[in-house]
Amino acid sequence: MKTIHIIMLLAISSLVCYVVEHTNIKAGLLQYTGNTDVTVFTISGCIIDDGCHVVQLSDFLTAWLRRLEIFKEIKSWKRFPFLVVMSIFVLFSYWEGYLAISNMNVRVMYAVMAAIGLFYSWKHSIEWNASLMVVSVALGGYMELLGSMAGYWTYSFHETLAVFFALSWSMNIMSVHGLAYVLGIDLGDMGKRHFFSRNQEQSDPVG
Repeated sequence: MKTIHIIMLLAISSLVCYVVEHTNIKAGLLQYTGNTDVTVFTISGCIIDDGCHVVQLSDFLTAWLRRLEIFKEIKSWKRFPFLVVMSIFVLFSYWEGYLAISNMNVRVMYAVMAAIGLFYSWKHSIEWNASLMVVSVALGGYMELLGSMAGYWTYSFHETLAVFFALSWSMNIMSVHGLAYVLGIDLGDMGKRHFFSRNQEQSDPVG
């Protein structure tokens, strides 16, 4: 990626992280130890995950899924991976009690993020979308668990890991990628980053 693209990606990741964390904190869904609002530590962690780990690991996973051809018969179902994770996210928000304590700001925020995610997933392949979902939930859940166990934050119901928040990373990541895409930065375009040989991706240059 060009330097300007990286800078814009970091800025978008920071903005999304701040809005999400600030909104959830003010609604009482979680609390940071010793702080009443989002910390620089949290924003920097989001930047590293969004801008580095998620993109690279999703690239690797997408290439592997394409070789397996497991989505060969349903390539047109581009939105399916995001719709599945989004549905599970809503279910866990209800089961774990976070939907009941969420205020209007939280619900509107996630509704907007869902719309951005649906738009972005419509523009990219099912392999790329599935990879983003798997990687974002796995890394996000791991980060949530480590932060909770280390005492950096506590959830409203004091569980060690709130599945609701682990799944919310899929919404966060899709929002970052969707906003970047609108601004002309296609993080799903694997061919331009050359993580793999051009021959491998030339048949389908868009992630």
